Amino acid sequence: MRLKLISCFVLAAALISCIGCDNASNTDRLERAPVAANEKVLWLDVRTPAEFAEQTVGNSINIPFDQIVGELAQLKLQKNDSIIVFCRSGRRSGIAKASLEAIGFTNITDLGGFADAQAYYENR
Repeated sequence: MRLKLISCFVLAAALISCIGCDNASNTDRLERAPVAANEKVLWLDVRTPAEFAEQTVGNSINIPFDQIVGELAQLKLQKNDSIIVFCRSGRRSGIAKASLEAIGFTNITDLGGFADAQAYYENR
């Protein structure tokens, strides 16, 4: 039990330390986003359900960032499926991306904040 608790704290610290690791500008994020019109992409709005209810981007689904690992398992995705994450400002989407990468997902694009995600969606 004690070892599990320590492991959880270590994982949480690693995820938190990665939040600021991606020094890419918003332009860089948008350039790395999937561009093929026929590519199947899952858009994840990782804000709260209340924020999602107010407004979202396209046909995004809502999975709050702190529930993403457990909830995403129910969607039965492949580890290399294209996933785009976004939130209000980019902080929670960074945490969500790190969480997904930690469990083996390899094709995650963090668009950062809502305005950037909306602009990318409208101009794709």
